Amino acid sequence: MLVSLAERPVAARLLGSLLFLLVAGTLALPFVAVSVDERRAEASGLELAEGEAELTGRYVHAAYEGEVEEVVDEARGPAVAVAVAALAGIGLVWLPGRAGLLAGAVLAGLALLGLAGIFRTTASSLDLADADLRAGFGLAVVAAAGALVWYSLAASRALFWWRPKPPPARDYFPER
Repeated sequence: MLVSLAERPVAARLLGSLLFLLVAGTLALPFVAVSVDERRAEASGLELAEGEAELTGRYVHAAYEGEVEEVVDEARGPAVAVAVAALAGIGLVWLPGRAGLLAGAVLAGLALLGLAGIFRTTASSLDLADADLRAGFGLAVVAAAGALVWYSLAASRALFWWRPKPPPARDYFPER
């Protein structure tokens, strides 16, 4: 049993850091593909965050013009939030005491909210564009959810179970 949070093992901190590194790494994988008519955009998470998705093809009908670009542009803000949360999480989980645990839980939650924002913008039924979420998105969700579970459990354990043991009670009436 840990006596204090300062004795939190390096392996526990390293696992949390690796989960955030995995979230950041999945941003380099294919994240989303959006298409309307013959116009298509494919982007990784980093390309979404930078706003530089690869656009190919053309619009056949003028009514669809700008739909692909609009979906990609709307996903930029949530992608930036995911990238910032993942990169900040790699380092901030090493903060001492409860600060590192709570930072990990908050940043994992922020990454999940960003991923939910990407899902909302790309899978909207109001858009004319067809969007397909790719493997990078699914892996990012799994890694961010794993980080959230890991840090939520670690933070709750730290708040309630990692308290120092009370000193033994003094016996004022020892048996002779």
